[in-house]
Amino acid sequence: MIKQKSTFDEKSTWRKFFKLSLVAIGLLICLNAFLVIHSVKEQELVGQFIDTTGKQRMLSQRIVKSALEFEQAESVSQKEFYFKELEFSLNLLKTTHEQLVADVFFDQFVDTNSKQLLDSVAPYYEEILRITGQIINEKKSLLFEERNNLSLNGDYYLRYMDALVNQLTVYSKTYNRDHIQFEIGFTILMLSLIVGAYFLVYKPAYRRTLEAINETKNLFDIAPTAIIIVDLKDFTIQEINDAGEVLLQMNYEEALRMNLQDFISEETKHQIQHFSEKEHEHILKGIEANVRDLNRHEIVCLISVGKFNFWGKEHLLIGLADITKQKETEEAFEKLATIDEMTGLYNRRTGLVLLSKEFEKAKRHIYDVTICFIDMDGLKHVNDTFGHSEGDWYIRTVTTVIREGIRQGDIGMRFGGDEMVLGLANCAELEAGQIMNRIQTVLDLIIEKEQKPYEMGISYGLSEYKKDVPLSVEAFINYADERMYAVKTLKKSTRQ
Repeated sequence: MIKQKSTFDEKSTWRKFFKLSLVAIGLLICLNAFLVIHSVKEQELVGQFIDTTGKQRMLSQRIVKSALEFEQAESVSQKEFYFKELEFSLNLLKTTHEQLVADVFFDQFVDTNSKQLLDSVAPYYEEILRITGQIINEKKSLLFEERNNLSLNGDYYLRYMDALVNQLTVYSKTYNRDHIQFEIGFTILMLSLIVGAYFLVYKPAYRRTLEAINETKNLFDIAPTAIIIVDLKDFTIQEINDAGEVLLQMNYEEALRMNLQDFISEETKHQIQHFSEKEHEHILKGIEANVRDLNRHEIVCLISVGKFNFWGKEHLLIGLADITKQKETEEAFEKLATIDEMTGLYNRRTGLVLLSKEFEKAKRHIYDVTICFIDMDGLKHVNDTFGHSEGDWYIRTVTTVIREGIRQGDIGMRFGGDEMVLGLANCAELEAGQIMNRIQTVLDLIIEKEQKPYEMGISYGLSEYKKDVPLSVEAFINYADERMYAVKTLKKSTRQ
């Protein structure tokens, strides 16, 4: 068989493409996750920076307002309240301003214009600190010029803070827009990669898989041997090929409703079940068993069983080779080798072997066996006078009566031309005599009916096997032969 190396190389290439596409998609997903996390953190920093800037605006307004209220307060308690408010706001303004300047976000992400704005607001911030510190330190009213200066610096500080917030808002919107565009591009790239993987990897692989399945199914269907696939657990039929439908005389739908045990014997089922339970055995060959088709006809099959995975589940693949004709031929040859064609009795060689086995059984289980030696009367005269065809009829007639007269399990063989030997199992000599009397009676009826122009009859002698007599089968046959000869001699002397 020629190996198609290019096919395997192609499969390996598709596997590489598939793995690379999965790796690329995985890396892109990780990159996207990293960028999303980074974007969220950056938006949080922008939000914190804008929040801090908003606090600065609010505190600067509160300081200017508290300073003016302190100047206009009429009672000592009011002045004390606004003094504390002014002191608290000033300290909070210093803290938030330090946070604003020292913010990591500001150093890493805010552009040059925002830094310039923050640098530009510094003089107004310092002036607010100076004038407010003067009020706190001296606890007295400001001069008119100082009050105006505080209000003016507060306004400038507020404007620069508004500009900074607006600039940060624009930055945030720009960043969001860029991030959205990046996500759109990234999504398009991901979709392109997925679509490319689908059309370049998955779809061809899926098509080739279907082609391989169809090719396997075609091979399965055109196989000349019957094949069925059954579930490993409950033996229900999952698939059957065309040869299987023909062998079992059923269509596909009928087969899928059946179980393996519906057409095999219980013994064969147990044999297959025992094999299926063995984890390390995957093939079972050479089971010769009778199989029943849908019409309950018996078929002799040679069965082979293999385990395999089918649609992700363990199954058994069972091949059924019809050997009915071969078995019939074997039996015919066996019959030719063991049965005498004319009489239907065992031939001499087979008969002696069976008699020896019967004697051994009788010795072990202690029962009687009687040998009957039979000789046909006047066969030579019939052959010489009326021809061998008439002699053959005579032989067939007598042996038919003998075959039908002995019991099932008894052994009947043609010992010679006109001599037959019977082995009557589990039968004493007295009972054997009764059997032979019945055979003689039937034969007499045939003689009377046929009215042949010659005398017909048989002579026989009996020899009972004794366990305590150490003689061979041949010795017992000879003894029966001698007794038969004595009967035959007596018949001849009587006729004379």
